[in-house]
Amino acid sequence: TNSIRAYAKLQGKGWEFYIQKLSIMLGRSPSTYQISDTSIEVDVFLGPSEIISKKHLRIDYNPKERYWELFCFGKSGVFINGERYEPFCHPVPL
Repeated sequence: TNSIRAYAKLQGKGWEFYIQKLSIMLGRSPSTYQISDTSIEVDVFLGPSEIISKKHLRIDYNPKERYWELFCFGKSGVFINGERYEPFCHPVPL
C-alpha cells in the first residue's frame, strides 16, 4: 500500500487533497500567481468560476483549541454543513 502522510484530507466530487501543512489556501487562481512584487500561492485550486475568489478560503489548525478553522475571504461567502458564512466572519471551527 502507498501511504500518504497528512494531517487531514479534503474531499469533493471527483477530487481529494491531503493537508500536509498547518495552513492552506483555497481559491480560483492557478497554483501561483503574481500581484505586483508579491507571489500568492493557492494550495487547492477550486476551479475557474468567477464566484470563487482568487484567495477564497484559508484553513488553519488552531493548536490551542485543537481543531481546524476555516477563514472565508471570498466575496460570495461559503456554505458549511448547509449554513452560510459571510466573508471575513469569525473563524469557523471544522
